[in-house]
Amino acid sequence: MRNIVIVLSFFMATSSISFSDNKNYEYFKEAHFSWNGNSYLSNSGELVKINNEGSRDLIFLFGSRFEKLKLIDYFYKIQSKLINFNLEVVGINKSNSGNLIISLKDKRVIKIQDFKMDDQLDRLHFFLTSNESKKIMANFKTIDLRYKNKIAIKYLNG
Repeated sequence: MRNIVIVLSFFMATSSISFSDNKNYEYFKEAHFSWNGNSYLSNSGELVKINNEGSRDLIFLFGSRFEKLKLIDYFYKIQSKLINFNLEVVGINKSNSGNLIISLKDKRVIKIQDFKMDDQLDRLHFFLTSNESKKIMANFKTIDLRYKNKIAIKYLNG
C-alpha cells in the first residue's frame, strides 16, 4: 500500500510539472478574452501574446492598454443585462472618446457611452421589456443609446 501511494504521488508531481512547463497553454486555458486582436487576456488582466487563437470562443475587447480591467468589468455588466433577452456579447470596442460598440453574437450592434452606461443600460432594459420591442427585436441591426432621451434603431432591411 505504501508503494502505491508513493508512485501515485510521484506521478501527480511529474504530470503537474510537465503541464506547467507550457506557459502559453496555461494562459490559453485561462483566457476568456482576446485583447486588441494580438493577445489573450485572463479575467485577472494577465496578457500573453497570441500564437494561435484556435477555435476558442473568446470575447474580443479593443481599447487603450490602460483599460483592460475596465473593459472586462464592462463586459460582465453589459452581458448580465442582456442575457435575459437572449443577446450574447462577443466583443466590445471602446474609442478614446468613451463610445462603446458592443458586438452581439448574431452580428447586431448596441452603441452606448461609458460615462452614461448605467443609465443607458437601464433604458435599454426598459425598452426590451416593453410590448413595442417584441416586433423590433426580431429585425434590428443596430441600437444606439448615446442620445439623451432617445433610442435610435437601424433595421436589417433599411
